[in-house]
Amino acid sequence: MGETQDDVNELLRRARAGDDAAAEQLMALIYDELRHMAHQRMRGQRPGHTLQTTALINEAFLKLFGGKEQAIQDRGHLLATLATMMRSILVDHARRKKREKRPPEEKRLVLDQLVLAYEERSTDLVALGEKLEELGAKDPGLLRIVDLRFFAGLPVEEVADIVGKSKRTVERELLVARAWLKQALR
Repeated sequence: MGETQDDVNELLRRARAGDDAAAEQLMALIYDELRHMAHQRMRGQRPGHTLQTTALINEAFLKLFGGKEQAIQDRGHLLATLATMMRSILVDHARRKKREKRPPEEKRLVLDQLVLAYEERSTDLVALGEKLEELGAKDPGLLRIVDLRFFAGLPVEEVADIVGKSKRTVERELLVARAWLKQALR
C-alpha cells in the first residue's frame, strides 16, 4: 500500500462530490487491491465464466460512483463496499445466466437433466448471495467482516483494524459466520 490513508480519504471526498478526475485517481491508487479482490472472486467461478476480472472491477467502481450517493468514510469502508458490490454483481450475473440456461420443463432433454444435476451439486453463487443477505439482516457487523476477509481478501489483522476489534475476536466471528453459512447452505 503506497497510498496514505489521507490520500485515499481526500480523493474519496472529492469523488463523492462529483469530481471525476478524483474518482479516476482513486481507482488508480487502489487498483492493485481491487484487481486482487476481483481475482479472488473470479477464481471461484466456473470455467468459461463470461465476466472478466477487469469488467468486474469497472462495474463495481461505476456502481459505486455512478449511482446514488454513498456514505463511505475511509479506505477500509471503501474496500468493503466494493467487495460487497463485486459479490452482488457476480450473484446478479449468476441469476441472469441461470435464467438464460434453463429451458422450459417440457423442452428439456436427458442431457439437460445431467447438466442440471451437475450444476446443482456445485456451489451455487445465487444461494450463497441469498444466505449472505440473511446473515447481514441478522448481524450486519458479521457480514462486514465476511466481506472484508473473503470478498475484499484483506488479512485478518487489517480486518480487525478496520472494524475496531481484536484479531482474535475477528477470527472467532469468522468461524461463527463460516459455521452459520455451512449450515444455512445445506
